[in-house]
Amino acid sequence: MSLSAIIIDAIDLETLMAEIYRLAAELAPSETISRELARLSGEEREHANLLRAGRNYQARVPEAFGQAGVSKEELLEGIKAGQDLLARIFWPGSSGQDREQKASPAPDS
Repeated sequence: MSLSAIIIDAIDLETLMAEIYRLAAELAPSETISRELARLSGEEREHANLLRAGRNYQARVPEAFGQAGVSKEELLEGIKAGQDLLARIFWPGSSGQDREQKASPAPDS
């Protein structure tokens, strides 16, 4: 997996986490918790923006960057964990596998 592809996956992960924090802030039981979760959402958006800037720089000066420190599997695992958390917020009590089965078309008989 190329460094550019890893950066793109990392941007996706940071963006997903920002959305999770934003939604959690809306559901928070108190204003104090809501503010903190909104702050964390903003931090995650900033991380995504920083990665976007890095991706643009890496595209212009690729030799300035070494090898990636995170494997594709670790990144994809983080994205999946974030997606599962987001799903639990929207569909409490439902497992990821349950949602995948509901979303998949029934096999032809």
